[in-house]
Amino acid sequence: ICDGQHVSYPAISILGKLKGKNRLIMVSDASYLKDYDGPIPEGYFVDAEGSFRNVKGDLASSSLHMNKGLENLIEKVGLPIEIAINAATINPARMLGMEKRKGSIEVGKDADIAILDDSYQVVQTYCKGNPMKQY
Repeated sequence: ICDGQHVSYPAISILGKLKGKNRLIMVSDASYLKDYDGPIPEGYFVDAEGSFRNVKGDLASSSLHMNKGLENLIEKVGLPIEIAINAATINPARMLGMEKRKGSIEVGKDADIAILDDSYQVVQTYCKGNPMKQY
């Protein structure tokens, strides 16, 4: 979880270098409440970094979007782009046994794609090659 709270950026850097381009996997434990602007369930609050914490201050979940995690891997951790991209795409697909359908752009695969701009913002997403509505 590349939010700098679950694991520090220096620790992620070491892990990324040790795991390399074929074994690092980026995940998010983002709450279903991320980007929600209604009332937060009783007993929880959102901290200054956008993570959810319980009333004791314990980390409950992040609000990390995958594109922000990718940005953190490249910009804050300093990993090479190939390691970061693989950590968000083919490596998790391979771990789940889905690499024949997902994780890379190849003929015969599902064509689930997220297009990001230079500032890591999502420009367009595709599901099975079909453009999804942007909000």
